[in-house]
Amino acid sequence: MALEADDLKVTRQRLSRRVGELQQELGRETSLRSSLEDSHSALLTRVKEMEAVVQREREEVGEGEERGCGGQCSNFIVTTMNV
Repeated sequence: MALEADDLKVTRQRLSRRVGELQQELGRETSLRSSLEDSHSALLTRVKEMEAVVQREREEVGEGEERGCGGQCSNFIVTTMNV
């Protein structure tokens, strides 16, 4: 009977230690996930900012073409290709 009690005590200690290890691992993974989500959010914000910059530049180029720049550029390209 005493031997069974010792075995149960040892098993209980092992399980308790394992539960502690798993709780630490869960804490690390939770922290990592939070960090990755923050990084993803920051990256997404930067991508949206760059999309806005690209859109503004496209609009500026479009306005330049309306003022005749597009035709001048096309003529320049054709001229340089014929040289």
